Amino acid sequence: MNNSVLRAIGIVDALTKLGRPTALKDVAKAVGLNKFTTYRLLKSLCVGGVVQNIGDNGSYALGPACLKFAEGFRKSFTLGDRVLPYLERLVKATGETAIYCERYGFESCVTVERWDSPHDTRTFSGTGIIRPLSVGASALAILATLP
Repeated sequence: MNNSVLRAIGIVDALTKLGRPTALKDVAKAVGLNKFTTYRLLKSLCVGGVVQNIGDNGSYALGPACLKFAEGFRKSFTLGDRVLPYLERLVKATGETAIYCERYGFESCVTVERWDSPHDTRTFSGTGIIRPLSVGASALAILATLP
């Protein structure tokens, strides 16, 4: 395994969770690295467009390449064409939002597709949301199928 790649992924994950432009020292603290190592990795991520430097105050946030990667994943997700008609039928039958989740790592799942309820008041679960297998009906359904 390449530790630099894993550390860079950790930075992207931390910026995703923080959800706002974040100072170098706070990014370093979030990933448990020293500021120099974090700065070096952030600079490389900026060159690739995965991270961007915001303003002159040294804050960092996710970059536009993340959208490109997400769209690439969605295009390669061929099961979506088969899942969406079922989600639509579920919503029509129940009037509730329907989602399709996949297991993510060992203890989590991620929402991959969704079909929103037609009601003004509804549960919202965005795609790309990662949560523990103990939170939500879809996560519990995945958990129930595990050995």
